[in-house]
Parts: sequence; C-alpha cells; structure tokens
Amino acid sequence: MTNATQPKAANDNRRTEYNAEDLLQTEFPPLKWAVKRYIPEGLIILAGRPKLGKTWLAYSTAIAIATGGKVLGVDCEQGDVLQYSLEDNFRRAKSRIVTLLPPKLGMPRPSLDRLTIRTAAPTMDRGFMKEVTEWHSRAENPRLLIIDTHAKIKEQRRGNQDPYLSDYSAIVPLQEFSGEHGLTTILVTHLRKMEGSSGDPIEQVSGTTGVTGAADMIIVLDRDEKGAKLYGRGRDAEEYEVAMKFDGGFWTVLGDADEVKQSEQRRAILEAMRSTNAAMSPSEIAKAVGMKSEGVSSLLRKMSKDGLVQSYAYGAWRPVDRAA
Repeated sequence: MTNATQPKAANDNRRTEYNAEDLLQTEFPPLKWAVKRYIPEGLIILAGRPKLGKTWLAYSTAIAIATGGKVLGVDCEQGDVLQYSLEDNFRRAKSRIVTLLPPKLGMPRPSLDRLTIRTAAPTMDRGFMKEVTEWHSRAENPRLLIIDTHAKIKEQRRGNQDPYLSDYSAIVPLQEFSGEHGLTTILVTHLRKMEGSSGDPIEQVSGTTGVTGAADMIIVLDRDEKGAKLYGRGRDAEEYEVAMKFDGGFWTVLGDADEVKQSEQRRAILEAMRSTNAAMSPSEIAKAVGMKSEGVSSLLRKMSKDGLVQSYAYGAWRPVDRAA
C-alpha cells in the first residue's frame, strides 16, 4: 500500500497507473490557489477582447502575488512570479506597474524583487519550456507564470497538421508542468466574434477546442450592454460569473453577476414607480424599464418580501414609503 502520510503531487507525470485501492489510500494535497475562488493552480486560459483590460488584470495579479498583496478583493500568498509581457516594451511595463502601485501617504512601497518581467520569449518549439524550467529551478517559491499573449509563443502549424491536435499538443507541456509543480500558469489570449453562438463564453476563446480542452480552467473577461463580467469554469474549481468594474487600471469585483444585475433592475423598477403618482402594473413597469413583463412580476414578488413594494387591487404595485 502507498504510505498515506506522504502527500503526492496531484499530477505526477512519473506515474501513470494506480491500483484503485492504493489510490484511495493516497493523500493528495488540496487544490492551491493563486487567487482564492478565481485563479487556482494549473494551466489557466485568460481570454478577453482586445483593449478590454485583460493585460491590466494580469499585471494586477502578478503584483499581488509578488508582494503578498490583494487582487479581486482577495489577499494572496506571496511568491515568485515570471511574467512574459510580450506585447509591451519595458517603458510600457513600468508605466503599468507605477499605475498599479500608486504612492500611499506615509506607507513604504512594497518591494517587487520577486516579480520578473520579460518582453521576449522563444516559441514552444524553440526552447520556451527550457526557459521556464530554469526560472522555476532558481526561484525560491515559484507560484505564478504569466504569458501575455499565447500567440507570441505558439509554434507555426504545419500544413497537414490537424488544427485541434496542433492546438492541444502545443500547450500540453505547460499544463503538465504546472500540474506537476503546483504552479499557476496564466495563458492570455483573445476572444473571437461568434455569430449565432450558443452564448457559452468558452466557445468564444480564440483557437480550436484543443486550447480550452487542454486547460485546467478557462476565464473569460468580456463586456456587454450591462457591463463587464468575469466568467470562470474549471475542472476542479467551482464555476463563477461576477460583475466587474474597471477604473484607472484596476479591476474591482462588484459581486455575483446575477445579484448585481438584479440590484440594478430593482433600482430601475423603483425609479420608474416613483416617477409617477399612480400605481403601475407589471406590464407598465416592464415597458418603462425595458424588461419582460414576466421578469418584472417575479422580481416584484421578491421585492415585496423585502418590504420594498406592495401590491394593490387588479395587480397594481406601488413602492413602500420608507418615511411613513
């Protein structure tokens, strides 16, 4: 039997077979997080539209890990970070860091000596993994690798090579290395415009499904008419979708997207009702706020339980006067 007191790496590539009884007796360490709830260990695809702010999120995460600081409202464990900023030059990299580390009155600036920035890299077929392995072996506590963007290290596909197999095999070494060492690797890429898609954010990630299929988690940063959202889905982590706000280089989590959306809808309904002295039907409210009547009716019932509105005869509603 395997000694249960000795934790084993969750993805030890030196062993590819277990007797099921031995497997049940083997102790594996719990999932490690770079950013609790949002970014676990393993290969993470971070996809977003050009100029939306995914690089700012990458820098913020790198600084939080390197300094033991905070990102997305989460305190991070300090460790060494290697960030490939392959679409920046060093002047732009410095400008981003200065923006994200504004001087605080009476507070010393945290040291960034655990963050290494590189603006050039070989492709995967020309020594990229060798570079990463050397950094990992030298670092005191390697916790985060960022590659911004995937296209810069991707090897050229041969003419007769299957696109799925090409995309899958090209990033498997990153996934295996990250899993074996408990490292978080964030591979930044783009979203593609989808016509007639199912609405699944994962389907918008650039490349074939070989890219998303090889990853341990996919995170999508996107924006629609209701604002910015961060969506995550992974093998070992719970799915999430949160509303986001971007201001001066900083991303802030506003809350779960559904809850934030409902709060905004509640405010809109109350404003519409207070703009008239008469009680309003769900259909009248729906027309005023641009929602479906069924959705308004459902939300009014929830608002009534919270003491925000009250119903009258013939299905009409009024806001509750808090001053009464």
